[in-house]
Amino acid sequence: MVRLYKSGLRFLIVIGIALFTPFVAWSQCNFTNLNPAYCSNDAAFTLTGGTTYYGPGVSGTTFDPSVAGVGTHTLYTTNGATASYTVNTTSSYYNPDPTAGSTVSFPSLPADESSPSTGIGFNFSFYGNTYSTLTINANGYLIFGAPTNSGANQTLPSATTPNNLIAAAWDNLDISTGGTVTTALVGTAPRRRFIVNFIGVRHSGAPQSVTVQVQLHESTNIIELHCQNIQFDGGFGMTQGIENSGGTAATIVPGRNNTNWTAAASYVAFIPSCTSQQSVVVTAPPAAVVPTNITTTICNGQKAQFTIPAQANVIYQLLRVSDNSPMSPTYTFTAGSNIIESNALTTTTDIKIHATNTAAPGCQADIYSFATITVLQPAAITVQPVASQTLCEGGNANFSVTATGSSLSYQWRKNGVDIPGANTNTYSITGVAAADNATYTVVVSNGCTPAINSSASTLTVQENAEITSPPANVTVCAGAAATFTVNPGVTTSPSYQWFKGATPVGTNSATYTIPTTVVGDAGSYSVRVSGVCGAPVNSAPVTLTVNTAPAISVQPVASQALCEGVAASFSVTATGTAPTYQWKKNGIDIGGATAATYNIPIIATADGATYTVVVSGTCTPPVTSNGSVLTVRELPEILADPASQAVCVGSPVTFSVNVGVTTNPTYQWRKNGTIIGGATNPTYTIASVAATDAANYSVTVNGICASPVTSGNGLLTVNTPPAISAQPVASQAICEGLSASFSVTASGTSLTYQWKKNGVDIGGATSATYTIPTIATADGATYTVEVSGTCTPPVTSNGSVLTVRELPEVLADPASQTVCAGSPVTFSVNVGATTTPSYQWRKNGTVIGGATNPTYTIASVATTDAANYSVTVNGICGTPVTSGNGVLTVNTAPAITAQPIASQAICEGGSASFSVTASGTALTYQWRKNGVNIGGATSSTYTIPSIVTADGATYTVIVSGTCAPPVTSNGSVLTVRELPEILAGPASQTLCVGSPVTFSVNVGVTTSPTYQWLKNGSPIGGATNPTYSIASIATTDAGNYSVTVNGICATPVTSGNAVLTVNTAPAITAQPVASQALCEGVPASFSVTATGTALTYQWRKNGVNIGGATSSTYTI
Repeated sequence: MVRLYKSGLRFLIVIGIALFTPFVAWSQCNFTNLNPAYCSNDAAFTLTGGTTYYGPGVSGTTFDPSVAGVGTHTLYTTNGATASYTVNTTSSYYNPDPTAGSTVSFPSLPADESSPSTGIGFNFSFYGNTYSTLTINANGYLIFGAPTNSGANQTLPSATTPNNLIAAAWDNLDISTGGTVTTALVGTAPRRRFIVNFIGVRHSGAPQSVTVQVQLHESTNIIELHCQNIQFDGGFGMTQGIENSGGTAATIVPGRNNTNWTAAASYVAFIPSCTSQQSVVVTAPPAAVVPTNITTTICNGQKAQFTIPAQANVIYQLLRVSDNSPMSPTYTFTAGSNIIESNALTTTTDIKIHATNTAAPGCQADIYSFATITVLQPAAITVQPVASQTLCEGGNANFSVTATGSSLSYQWRKNGVDIPGANTNTYSITGVAAADNATYTVVVSNGCTPAINSSASTLTVQENAEITSPPANVTVCAGAAATFTVNPGVTTSPSYQWFKGATPVGTNSATYTIPTTVVGDAGSYSVRVSGVCGAPVNSAPVTLTVNTAPAISVQPVASQALCEGVAASFSVTATGTAPTYQWKKNGIDIGGATAATYNIPIIATADGATYTVVVSGTCTPPVTSNGSVLTVRELPEILADPASQAVCVGSPVTFSVNVGVTTNPTYQWRKNGTIIGGATNPTYTIASVAATDAANYSVTVNGICASPVTSGNGLLTVNTPPAISAQPVASQAICEGLSASFSVTASGTSLTYQWKKNGVDIGGATSATYTIPTIATADGATYTVEVSGTCTPPVTSNGSVLTVRELPEVLADPASQTVCAGSPVTFSVNVGATTTPSYQWRKNGTVIGGATNPTYTIASVATTDAANYSVTVNGICGTPVTSGNGVLTVNTAPAITAQPIASQAICEGGSASFSVTASGTALTYQWRKNGVNIGGATSSTYTIPSIVTADGATYTVIVSGTCAPPVTSNGSVLTVRELPEILAGPASQTLCVGSPVTFSVNVGVTTSPTYQWLKNGSPIGGATNPTYSIASIATTDAGNYSVTVNGICATPVTSGNAVLTVNTAPAITAQPVASQALCEGVPASFSVTATGTALTYQWRKNGVNIGGATSSTYTI
């Protein structure tokens, strides 16, 4: 059963055991005018058939579908009678009111105290009696009437006092040890609620507590229990229910009638039986839409389209606005944007979109008000444009067309190409031009196919006389032809008249030609052009110029010879039009030489050449003059002085001079300025130079132009070759670290020295002496010196041998070593190049007898051999040196001194520990489980904090160290004893009376399990097996079954409850009336009373099911 009532500002829905099963109807307890479905835009109306109404959209006796909102709602009517109750335990309705309220004061706070009489705030009906006050008992119950205290709860109903009570959590509670009780009145009449809160009230002598809220509802007389946290103290049972004043009738919560139970976030409602319910579906009309892509303009006979978003369960149709007549078929869509298409239209029409909800066919609406669909009529031409017209340029042309149809548009065309902006039924050209010659048409359309093309209209334009390109000036040479030309453009039928000055010449032609011009033809010329339209036009006058060719009348001088440095001049005389000149040197143009005269102010050797001039003019051909030869005589000159020279005694030497292009040169050589007799040639040579020939040499040069010139001096230097007069020492032997020196004595010009080691140059050793400040081993070698000078050959000294004696040294100390006891060990030292070394080994600084070899060996190391080892090295030079220490470390192998425990047996969840004691160097540990390494178990102890079944195994540890071999401990066996557990509790079952039933439990791997089966929390005698069976169940067997499982470890565990529900078969206890005779038009009613579990009803008429007649009563 479903009950919905309004209290305060919220709706509470209470669902009973027989959900949605219609109630038996009492007087004034049924709806008589409530339909099963409404549209949310339906009008509000007054409900009939009941006394009080509740539910979404209900206000007093009025139901408004728009207020209820879209969805399925349950409405209720009740007359407030409380003769009997039903129980609802729908957990989702748990919703305690948060109002804190006022604390209830108990007079002396003993465990079983009741409060003074407390006002409810409104009249409340309970089991047929009306109350305005009640008392609150600290033991978790409310009493209507005088207070009666009882710490011992009862199984209801019970004639024993207290009676007339509401037991929220009735048990022996003790508010003096903890907890509070508060009350509150919330809401507005007639929907108020009286609230009692038991908050954390503790059980007597136990830490468990009770928190529960009781709500009493005005008008409906519903009692609600919101069980926030009711804990069981482990003692006797608790009671939850209601009982009448005589203790003869009670309504209890299944499983909570003086039994062991707990509740958390649990809901209980006791609902008066005279309540009727009816489900109402409120459906929203289809939502308004804004169509997209509406085709608002179409052609005659076409269809309009609307694109809309789809709504589920909706039928769409287009309607005419004026009379709501259908303008399309119906459409249904499921998703996306969808298209609705109208019928074919022939006239302009206003159309709206109508939609119907298929879930509620009466729920419909216009979801789009209207769109005007304009229907266009086809276009037709009734009067065509004029066929043709001929006009003079500058006249006006007009074209027009007459057409019929809707919303016509026009596009004029010229030779088939659209004319921009020509979009009316007429087209005019003001002042026609040649470019307007064409065929013109017009396209008439209105968006409906096909568009219509008019017939063609031809326009012919006759051009005015014009000159687009006048004659140009002409310049010709005498004897050539001269032609003048005019372009009359597009002049229609042009004619021509040419003039020289004001005199007519030539013929009627666009050109005028003089075949062979003479000077007398020069003058001014023009032309007159006439046509059929407009006035004649005259060109501007142009000029004819007649030119003559060039000619030379006086040639340049034939030749001239001049000394270098004077001026030279050339000239020519010529006739002709606009003569120009270009002088040439040996046939090559001279830049800038473009006058009748060409002058060279100061001639040089390079100016000697043949000169000509080319005379050009306006007319061809140009003429070239005769050649004029220029000869240049050179001045004496010296381009390069004699060069200075340095030579060795006995060598030849020659001095020379470069006199350039001196004309007819002569020479005189000099030594230190004095003339050398007979030395008059271009060069002067000494065959074998002596030291006395060293001097400055020069030469004087003369010619046929101007004065002689003398050269600068060429210096002669005479050098001698190198020679060694004292050799280096033959040999020397020196200890490492001292100095060694080598020297040589030599003569010659500009001597240089280069010392060599074993024939290889020594960098920087370039003086007569070479010294090594501190000799090293690598310096032992044969040393020589090469002496060079200005003159060859160089000379090399005798060899000088250097022997180096090495100091004692240690290049590499003995190396530190770590070995295991019993192994051999050897220390060695690197003494480098020590000359004649000797050795003495030491242990911790003390000499080791007989240890005088380059190495020291211990054949089998003992722990006592661990020490620092070094060696002292001596030689024939310097002092002894001692090496650094080589450390000998002696390690030992691992050994186990205390084994892990042999075995242990531990309960699951306990801690297990294993340990080992071992000796050896740098020990490491690896624990293993059944021979497999345990990650992270690498210390001498391994602990499992909380063991589980999988930990049962044999554990060992491998002890390793620096020295081999590693050792493995003895095995340590761990046995795990399992805790009691329940992997799957017994399952709830619903069976009919007389059926067998068996409950079973899965206890997993519990070690040595034992069993005790319970019914409603109490042990069942002898039920100690893994399963519990009842061969034939009775109604008294209905209850909660559980099992407690124990073992040898820890505490027992109890399964969850398996509910055994025992159903009974249907039986009719009161048959319908056998017959009835009624007047037509009055109601007829049939009813039946039956017992059994979950009954359903189906009335029949003459054996055939009556639709919807499914309650215990059927009324016509």
